[in-house]
Amino acid sequence: MCKGKTIYGNNRNTGGYITITSGLGDTPPKNLLLVPVIHEKEVFGVIEIASLNKFRNHEIEFAQEVAYSLGSTLVTTRNNQRTAELLEKSQQQALEMAEQEEEMRQNMEELKATQEESARREEELSGIADALDRSLMVIEYTIDGRIHEVNENLCRFLGREHDEIIGKLHHEVFSGSLNTDAAFWKELQQNGHVLISETIKIGKKSFDINENFARVTNRNNATVKFINFASNGRIGNS
Repeated sequence: MCKGKTIYGNNRNTGGYITITSGLGDTPPKNLLLVPVIHEKEVFGVIEIASLNKFRNHEIEFAQEVAYSLGSTLVTTRNNQRTAELLEKSQQQALEMAEQEEEMRQNMEELKATQEESARREEELSGIADALDRSLMVIEYTIDGRIHEVNENLCRFLGREHDEIIGKLHHEVFSGSLNTDAAFWKELQQNGHVLISETIKIGKKSFDINENFARVTNRNNATVKFINFASNGRIGNS
């Protein structure tokens, strides 16, 4: 136990320093006791005790014990205060983490709902595309007007193989009344949609083709290709 150095002085050391006051008057003390408040070599303060009588050894030892006990109490109090502050900080952090987890959970639920809705819309669009593919002739064109892809309906209608059609111009395949020149594709580019009818010949038979041209864009609204949904109706023999 470290008690530090206790200073004990007589009236020669206390003159002009402090006085002892009572209801009957004031008088300077004859003895002054200074006891440091220390705990594990850390000084917290000093206990000053003034007396008219000479301090006895047991009184000095008692003062030292009180000072040591006070030092321990101050350390305990300080540690408890720090612990309480850390606990409060930890609880605040736990609360903030719980709020963040709840926010994250809500975001995940919203994301899941968005993904489910996106999957549902994708399934619907896929179904719509399949329905169009089964019921119409579908022709895709590059931006320079050459046929990029066609479906089976068109191949069966024309009686031609898929590879015979790919890479050709529209009028080279259909031999019809529509002139898909540069002006046509420019108009389609500007308007975004063109609905026309043209007459074509397949062998000795003539057919009216109703064609719905549209431009296909990306997320930046730039045209990436053109598409044509066509349907036919026989109008007679030549």
